[in-house]
Amino acid sequence: MPPHDQKLIAPLFNLVDDSNSTLLSIGEVVTSYFGTTFEFFTFVENAAMKLTGDHVEEINEHHVGGWTEMITTSKPPIPNTPLSAYMDSFALAKHVLAYSNTKIKEVVGYKLKEPFFNHETIKEVIDKWKEEGSWPNLD
Repeated sequence: MPPHDQKLIAPLFNLVDDSNSTLLSIGEVVTSYFGTTFEFFTFVENAAMKLTGDHVEEINEHHVGGWTEMITTSKPPIPNTPLSAYMDSFALAKHVLAYSNTKIKEVVGYKLKEPFFNHETIKEVIDKWKEEGSWPNLD
């Protein structure tokens, strides 16, 4: 153990895949996996919702209701799950983030098991959630 007055320096690593994902690319992969669609609000729709302030409630009414139906009609039903379709205003706001995994790969030699976000990785996660009883089984 180093002395209490010694300044310690440790590297900071970002653990992200190699996908260089954007909201659009993630949305396209997820919606194509589930066979659904998504869309962004237009400038006019976005401005109108900012004035009324009720867009988050409307979005949640639509999605939370669908999720609730899925977990209650699941075979077997799922009374408790840590997963939720609820979105708060922060989750729906525009954020710009960019992370790189280059440092951990170069310094530590880290190799990703799943380097890209795709249908296979979605299926793997959903299968694990189904095993633990957190994701509805609608088959």
